[in-house]
Order: sequence, then C-alpha cells, then structure tokens
Amino acid sequence: MISDLRHRITLQKASGGRTASGGRETAWNDVATVSAAIKPASSFERAQRAGLNLKTTHKITIRYRDDVDAGMRFKFRDKVFEIDGLLNRDEENRWLDLTAYELGGTG
Repeated sequence: MISDLRHRITLQKASGGRTASGGRETAWNDVATVSAAIKPASSFERAQRAGLNLKTTHKITIRYRDDVDAGMRFKFRDKVFEIDGLLNRDEENRWLDLTAYELGGTG
C-alpha cells in the first residue's frame, strides 16, 4: 500500500471574508503537502454516482490526518480537485480514503 503513495498533493482549506463591495471572497490556504495514491473512478462507478447526483471523478488514499474534511480541496500537478467524501478506513486512523471531483486548472 505504501508504494502506491507515489503522488504529492497539496491539501487546501478555504478562508474568506467580505469584499469592499459587500461580496464574498474565498482564498485557499495550503494546509499540508502529502503523499497520495490517486485513481480515476471507473466508468461504472461514475454512472452509479451520476444516478445519485454525485460528481466523483477520482479516488484518493492518504495516510490518516484528523484535519481533513469534505470542505477542503487539493492540488495535484496543474489540476484542482474538490473533496466530496472521506472515510477513515476501518476506523483505525491509518488510512483516509477520499473521493473528489476535478475542478480544472490551478488558479
């Protein structure tokens, strides 16, 4: 399993406030850069999720961290992914399985 963690991703958390014109502004702050296993969701899984109105395009596994939540995102190379689900595998605090969907290029 550890050998599958060959990609480096940067976890990000949103922070924001009001602009001078009264709108909302969101900034993404780096939380940590970690090793990850990244696998595209199969077409069958995508079709199942489409029926449930879920957007998942990728499955990601990282070492367990207690500071990751579904409101976060991560950067991988020139792409950004929104985390839409997470699971503490077997509730052992060893592995964290994430589902995410691709937003596009980094900004």
